[in-house]
Amino acid sequence: PHLHHSISLTGGEPLLHTEFLRAWLPQTPLPVYLETGGHRPAQLAQVLPWISWISMDIKLPSSCNERPLWTEHRAFLEVARGGSAELYTKWVVSRATSTDDLRTAALLLAEMHPEGTVILQPATPLNGVEAPLPEQVLEWQALVKGYLSRVRVIPQTHKLIGQL
Repeated sequence: PHLHHSISLTGGEPLLHTEFLRAWLPQTPLPVYLETGGHRPAQLAQVLPWISWISMDIKLPSSCNERPLWTEHRAFLEVARGGSAELYTKWVVSRATSTDDLRTAALLLAEMHPEGTVILQPATPLNGVEAPLPEQVLEWQALVKGYLSRVRVIPQTHKLIGQL
């Protein structure tokens, strides 16, 4: 038996290093957990055979003030479906999160990967981002559960304990 359960690839964005990963992953004796932004489907396809778990960020435009990545997320989920990795999606939610974005993400997951787990992660107040109200989070969890059965709420504990 191994001392460790698995290897976790996190970032930045691990899929920016697919050349290295393609050479290294076949040699790893442990299962691999990939934490990714979920918008690099071609790179995922190159390493998917060696991945046991995928934690994919779904970027909600209203939460992160970024351009929508729905097309990239859809393509990523399509590739992920072709492998055997267990999929988790993480959605950071802030006070500004819109129900339209949540519904769009829920419909996308319901279509592409309905057995996956959704983790709603309330944003920690930082750099002008406002944390959602507890009532909002409960309302959003109920909304998403209308489309998907596995919906959890987990706070950003790394920020709560002063790691970032």
